[in-house]
Amino acid sequence: MTPGLRVEMVHTALTVLLGLGGAFALVVNTQRQRLEEQTHVHAERTHVINQARQGPLHARQAARKA
Repeated sequence: MTPGLRVEMVHTALTVLLGLGGAFALVVNTQRQRLEEQTHVHAERTHVINQARQGPLHARQAARKA
């Protein structure tokens, strides 16, 4: 095996490893963003539900005070 071939093999191996690392980072970031978006949607829905439940409750409490 010539030194030039060995250098080329190392270069190719490092290129493949860097490519795999980049692909892994993309997958992790995609999953993280998807989870954050789902969390945000869940928080919005929970807020709407809580507001809908509190509306009649506050109305009843105000009627009792009056």
